[in-house]
Amino acid sequence: MHGWRLLELEARDGATNLAIDEAVATAVGAGESPPTLRLYTWSEPCLALGSFQPLADLSPAARAGRGPAVVRRASGGTLVLHDGGHLGFSLALPPGHPLAPADLIDAYRQLNRHVAAALQALGLPARLVSVQEARADGAHPLLKAACYGSLSPYEVVIGTRKLVGSAQLRRRGVVLHEGGILLRFDAAETAHWLAAATEAEAQRRACLLAARVTDLERELARPVTLAEVAAALVSAFTPALGGGPPAPRTLTAAERACAAHLRATKYAAAAWTQRR
Repeated sequence: MHGWRLLELEARDGATNLAIDEAVATAVGAGESPPTLRLYTWSEPCLALGSFQPLADLSPAARAGRGPAVVRRASGGTLVLHDGGHLGFSLALPPGHPLAPADLIDAYRQLNRHVAAALQALGLPARLVSVQEARADGAHPLLKAACYGSLSPYEVVIGTRKLVGSAQLRRRGVVLHEGGILLRFDAAETAHWLAAATEAEAQRRACLLAARVTDLERELARPVTLAEVAAALVSAFTPALGGGPPAPRTLTAAERACAAHLRATKYAAAAWTQRR
């Protein structure tokens, strides 16, 4: 088996992206696939809730199906509005992999330093949030329901503005690290789909998000493509994944079948999405 595998950039809907990530992690954990870096975006907008996030955090319109599709991650965290201006990436790593230490916070440090290096290669002063800085973070209560509204240890920021969101799922030693890099961010659109007591509260949330979140096009002052950011990520992670060329860049038949099953029975199923 090759040392690692790259699944190249593709666009899928929200439920399919989540299903593929879990199917890949399952195969990696079973020793059927090597450590895998997957790059993707979204073929249509979706509202992705964290595993434990209540559906009530969404606006009535979103809950009624009058907005983007609503999906629920298996990993934690809070709401992200995904679309084609958002580069997603996931790393599925087997037990004992050097990039996936048992300590959760250290694992974020190990993984996100390579994400920061990729952004630095694009010309950005990206850095990791320290544990002390994250603990002292005074995020406004209105930002609690939005993933990019608060800081956690070793997340990637530009100055004090968050640029990369990340979450981890761990099962029997297997680590699935999922992340998203904002090429473009619309604070008002994200705020629009979150529950608010009044329109003034929604507008206040949008202003707070705009002050705490940034995106690549804003920081680089130019158009940015998904492909160039994806290439920077691959270059940054390649040495840590063992160097050399990656394994064949396709899902296995078993992974495709597993992903289709997970999509139908879990990520596109109301019983899973509406369970909280």
